Amino acid sequence: MTQKTKTLLTLLVLTSLGAVLRFFQIAQDSYWMDEMFSVHVVMQPGLSALFWDNHPFLYHLILKGWSSIFGYLELGTRSLSAIFSIFTVPIAGLLGFSFFGYRGLVIFGFLQSINPLSLQFAQEARMYSLLEVLSYGSFYFYHQLFLGSAKAKIPYFVSLLFLSWTHYISILIALFQGLSLYLKASSIRRILGLFTLIALVSALASYFYSFSWSHLEWQKLKFALEPQSRWPVEILKALSFQQILVLTLILGALVFLWRKRAQISESVFIPHVITTVLLQIILLTLTGFITERSLFLERYYVYLTPHFVFFLGSFLILVSESLKSAQLKLSFLVVCSMALTASALPSYYALAKSPWREVAAFIGQTPRPLVLTTRTLSIASPYYDLQSIPVQRLRPGHPEAIQQILAALETYERVWIVEIYFGSLTYWDSLKTELIQAQLQFQQRSFELAGAETIYTLEIKKQK
Repeated sequence: MTQKTKTLLTLLVLTSLGAVLRFFQIAQDSYWMDEMFSVHVVMQPGLSALFWDNHPFLYHLILKGWSSIFGYLELGTRSLSAIFSIFTVPIAGLLGFSFFGYRGLVIFGFLQSINPLSLQFAQEARMYSLLEVLSYGSFYFYHQLFLGSAKAKIPYFVSLLFLSWTHYISILIALFQGLSLYLKASSIRRILGLFTLIALVSALASYFYSFSWSHLEWQKLKFALEPQSRWPVEILKALSFQQILVLTLILGALVFLWRKRAQISESVFIPHVITTVLLQIILLTLTGFITERSLFLERYYVYLTPHFVFFLGSFLILVSESLKSAQLKLSFLVVCSMALTASALPSYYALAKSPWREVAAFIGQTPRPLVLTTRTLSIASPYYDLQSIPVQRLRPGHPEAIQQILAALETYERVWIVEIYFGSLTYWDSLKTELIQAQLQFQQRSFELAGAETIYTLEIKKQK
């Protein structure tokens, strides 16, 4: 068997493993709030709805065409994210091959195939898997440019262009990779690069200013109900011992790589990668404090998975090479692989999304229902759209709220108030008093899954 055939077969096996893990039980969970919004957007006629999200348009444009063929249910929409995520496996393998040869291909490809962060977002109808695969592409071509490959220029800038159309956080990639290439370039190119970096920094500052708390009226309700997503300092206080241990191990691995960088081909590349990643994390942290919005969320770090796989893969290979016997090297890699698999998969298979699908199915069984909710994103539920269940916005605390319910019962047999987060039910006590005074019957129910937010419903109907 030739080396080329061996490499291709290995990539095929690793990619197949990644595909099986990403498609396994892909439709068992309901959509969560952001997914429902994405599906609602692509169900609208025309293209104007593609710009409703606070993220750029590329993912929704692709999803609109994809879902028109494969449907709007979980398997149809999430399969697009799964395919994006599957492509990251061979790219990770090729990245490892460029540094460590065949061993790098196997280790990097395997790490990406079981990467829990990648697995999680491969099963969400959001843009994060597209962000991940484009980040892998930009990282791969950034490495080629760093080595002086002129052929990598066009694909690198194309990947950056698509990234800018996918997620606002991609500006960090362009900023720090550009800074790295600028420091390595000749004096003339440095001058041109400096102007480019000034433009990028200006764009970054203006963008995050528009992203500040005072400009986020559309998210203030969400942050009021989710205080842990508003204050970064609360996230830091809530770090568990295991999380602190993991962060310490990552820092230790980075120090180890820095000291062992001479053993890696193109060793000068290692300080650049470590520095750019640390600077991005520091900038995200500072931005979180400035804007009063936590960016310590998994989905905001999926674009860094190429760097994390690079760090971890390099660390495992270098440690194994420091062992004296071949048996010890193999044992070390096998034990690490089993430990990584065991730690990754349980979090991947856990149910964590609220049962919106089950709630909509239950409501759909009642005669002529209408759904009322105070949450804007709940209105966008595709489960209601697909069952032709009308949804209206309820404004609690207003005198016309009870009048809205009474008017609705003239047309519909059942009015359902649907809410998520217990804090959003603060108006229910006063509303129930008004319902009793209006001689209406009501029944409260809750729908919950382990590890997911509970959904609360209030069924209202006329007394017989």
